[in-house]
Amino acid sequence: MAKVTEYSRITKMKDNDVLLVDGPDGTRTILQTDASKQMVGEVIMVNETAGDSTKVVINTTDEEIELATMADLEPVEEDVDELKESFNNYDNLKKNIISPTLFQDTIKKPLGEKYWENFNFEDIQGQAYSTIDKNNKEHIFYRSVSCKATEGGTGIIDLRPYVSSENAISLVGVSAFRISVYLEDASLFSQIVLEIIGTSWNRAFDLTNKKNGWNVFTVEVNTGTVNENQWTSPITRFRIYAKGQAGRVMYFDTLQMLRRPKGLIIFVDDSGYKTFYDVGYPQLKNLNVPVTWAIDPVLIGNDASRITQEDLNTLALDGNSEFSFHGYTGNPTSTMTGAELRDDCVSALRYLQKNGLLPKHFWRAAFVQNNAPNYASVVDIVPVLASYNGATSPNIFPFANPHNIPRIALHSQPTGAPELFRRLRLTHCLYVIYTHGVQDTGNYNTTLENWNAFINALQTAINDGYVEGTTYDRLMTSEDY
Repeated sequence: MAKVTEYSRITKMKDNDVLLVDGPDGTRTILQTDASKQMVGEVIMVNETAGDSTKVVINTTDEEIELATMADLEPVEEDVDELKESFNNYDNLKKNIISPTLFQDTIKKPLGEKYWENFNFEDIQGQAYSTIDKNNKEHIFYRSVSCKATEGGTGIIDLRPYVSSENAISLVGVSAFRISVYLEDASLFSQIVLEIIGTSWNRAFDLTNKKNGWNVFTVEVNTGTVNENQWTSPITRFRIYAKGQAGRVMYFDTLQMLRRPKGLIIFVDDSGYKTFYDVGYPQLKNLNVPVTWAIDPVLIGNDASRITQEDLNTLALDGNSEFSFHGYTGNPTSTMTGAELRDDCVSALRYLQKNGLLPKHFWRAAFVQNNAPNYASVVDIVPVLASYNGATSPNIFPFANPHNIPRIALHSQPTGAPELFRRLRLTHCLYVIYTHGVQDTGNYNTTLENWNAFINALQTAINDGYVEGTTYDRLMTSEDY
């Protein structure tokens, strides 16, 4: 049982049977009740009676209602799954609040939030907007400024959050942006764009899943050109503009940046090639860069070009290795039906599990020839998949689309992969890099010259402190995630 005798605010979550009780000292108590009332308001009276029968009364716009006795309330731990297991749950919580202007912060941020930082703008300018509740710090991301933007015609809603020149920010290390906005009628919005004023950089948010109420839209920096001078110059001002039909109303809450301390490389060897095992793997291990072996179990030891079962046994005891699969038989996944692809996937998973190679957090690190049109048939058994259509862009983590993770073929990169390392340095993004063998013959192998140039560039990047190697399982089990 829980007894709380001093409050500054109580929030009743609609349809969640949860009370958020804010104490005067800034603490928050999470309580659960069977009360059916749906309201948000200030505490106006606390009736003290014997024992734990303190009554909570809150004020609504129409009347005073006795909500519950504290003795009847069961405490809910802060990690209750239905409230914060993913960022989407914030969205569910927000849409259940009676008014967007009264939205309360809910519990702590979920997994994957550590490196999202607020653009702490000092004020906001623009056209066709009115400012509301400028001192409200109880929005979901603890913002100190919020505003309501309206456009009666078909013009642009234009918001320009800014800081003074002495508080200019650096964009180095930023790989994505996201905004939190409340759309009264999402159907009226055709485009929402983020622009860095004073540069040519702008990106349109994907509005495919827009809806009435609160939305969180994310855009990756590396979906287009990243200019060196722009990304290393101090920034003071952003522009957020929205286009669409007449009658648009948008509440703007937060602009955030994803800034990891280092860029990340997940290195994958497709199909377990012997020359990579003999040449490439020891060099990566020497740099403390782990390798994800995307094997084809049927092809292990099948010919001299593949690693043997003995090699695999050695790797299984090596902490620098993680295991996934390229396929089970190595047959092209491009021509497999959904049922065939599913059988192939299940067979590979069973092999990894039987041999003690399946990590706690597993993914399919490759499709044969990067092509699997029927990939959707396996997302229920392997929810994280390498690209099924040959996508080659950089990534962010957590992955923006876990069903289509782009990969870069090292054997197709210019010597030393300069553009890859430039983007890692500027944006601290994540690259999934793969190859087959390390030898001078074969179209899908990395030549010795290119491999040595890559290793030299990688060592420089590690020494300069802007890159580290990782695996999917390491990311998922890390406290940083």
